[in-house]
Amino acid sequence: MWDTWRPSCVEKARQTLKDPTNVTLDEYIPDRFLCTGGSTAYKDPITCKGDSGGSLYLQKRKRYFQVGVVSWGTTNICDAGLRGTSDNPPPDARDFHIDLFKIMPWLKQHLGQEIQFLPEVEHQ
Repeated sequence: MWDTWRPSCVEKARQTLKDPTNVTLDEYIPDRFLCTGGSTAYKDPITCKGDSGGSLYLQKRKRYFQVGVVSWGTTNICDAGLRGTSDNPPPDARDFHIDLFKIMPWLKQHLGQEIQFLPEVEHQ
């Protein structure tokens, strides 16, 4: 199902790239991103600026599973001009989330070890 949605999501995100840019579309929207919004069957909630790092949950039966982490969106519905549209977002609004299942090996590798902090940097 994602294979059929991805081209539409990528196209909406392409429209947010500002020229000139040296960023490729694969760098802008890597395969590890999930997309929400623009669904005709559902009214997907669209995130606001500052929601990055929040959770994306999927409900299966009566359980919720975290499947992603909010990264960025094409439309800031919390902007003064769009305030109040969260229940009815623009049809071309899309949000992109890091797919936790795609980065699971990296998470296990880095979180399975003792966490080390960067040494303090002296102010010059």
